[in-house]
Amino acid sequence: MFLATVRGTKLTEVEPTRTRLFKVSPTMALDYWNSYHTDLELRELAEDWATQPKPDWTAADDRLLDWMHSNPDRALAAICAIAQISDDSQRLASLAAGPLENLLCIQG
Repeated sequence: MFLATVRGTKLTEVEPTRTRLFKVSPTMALDYWNSYHTDLELRELAEDWATQPKPDWTAADDRLLDWMHSNPDRALAAICAIAQISDDSQRLASLAAGPLENLLCIQG
């Protein structure tokens, strides 16, 4: 158990399993952000997702959804990679309201 804080205000104790994605050290966050440069499969998924026609569901969506269930850390890294390579505000909004929200719902 640990105390969660939001903008300096302490909240009640939170179960670590329910906040796994939020308990990320700065080093881990940097690793997620930089994995785009070293992981070819992740890079391909990010580029496919960032350039796919919307709102069509593609193989990139299937792969990302599979990672959300089987490898959430890799899914988070892919979402960070998509955010890095996309400069379209509508695409970034879709990323936040789609894969990022889904990942948070699936992993709690």
